[in-house]
Amino acid sequence: MAEKLIYGLDKVHFAPITVEADGSITFGTPMRLYGATEFKASPAGESVKIYADNGVYYEVSANQGYEVELSIHNVPREFETHALGVVYDEENGTMTEVANAKGGAFALLWEFETDQSPTRHLFYNCTATRGDIESKSLEDKIDASPTTLKITASPIELDGEKIVKVRTVASESPSAKAIYDNWYKTVFRKGEISNSEELTQPQTADVTFDLTTPTKGAGNTISGGGATKTVTVNVANQTQSVVLSVTKTAQQTLRKSGTDSDVVNNSGDTVTVDTSTIAVDGGTKTFALTVSETGKTSIKYDITLTVAGAGV
Repeated sequence: MAEKLIYGLDKVHFAPITVEADGSITFGTPMRLYGATEFKASPAGESVKIYADNGVYYEVSANQGYEVELSIHNVPREFETHALGVVYDEENGTMTEVANAKGGAFALLWEFETDQSPTRHLFYNCTATRGDIESKSLEDKIDASPTTLKITASPIELDGEKIVKVRTVASESPSAKAIYDNWYKTVFRKGEISNSEELTQPQTADVTFDLTTPTKGAGNTISGGGATKTVTVNVANQTQSVVLSVTKTAQQTLRKSGTDSDVVNNSGDTVTVDTSTIAVDGGTKTFALTVSETGKTSIKYDITLTVAGAGV
């Protein structure tokens, strides 16, 4: 039975996008954006009409995606660092906006309530800009001021198709039910699904990361890992190499990918990153580690490693 009413907003998530060295696209594990209050998506793209014979002879509409406004009370650190390019320093607890920083692309997932069951939606390729900073003095009642994020959802070439968005509803079909039930566990990709059993497999256990070289402290910090699928590493200037230790099971394996995976060497439970090219002037290396285990769904950690600039 088709839905008659659409209302409400819930379960907003984002999933970081990584572009591999060969140009292929991978999506990180969706993370919840709590406190969403309002969502508006306006179509982008113009309709072109050609007139002839005293009327419209031909008409075509260009689907350039959507311009989105998302009002949210809580913008998490993981979203700010990935999507807005904000730099987090664990040692002193600061979040720094860098003028020339570029945010990363991400997928956006959410659902609307209906009179039947929630309709779940997905924009595949989004970028965001900073929202207004707004608040006001207390009066006789508390009037909270959410942040409104400006998000552009653009088409993306994925699995042989140019896609903007997809949505799903609850269904009794085994394969459709598996997709619906796992909507927020992994970003749905039609080309990667062979049967519903793959979607219902248990997920491999989370792993944790520690900074082995250089020693933590004095500008050398690490955060994230475990349930948080982003890992942020900051090290002091002149650091030529960084070694991370990964706490995992013997059945789990690690696979590197991402922009700077060519400078990453992973063996067993040790990950070594060559930072010699950014040791003097400072800079950032980004890559991903996918944790796999036979008979279980893989998970991926997006890792950002920053070497401080000279004099920092």
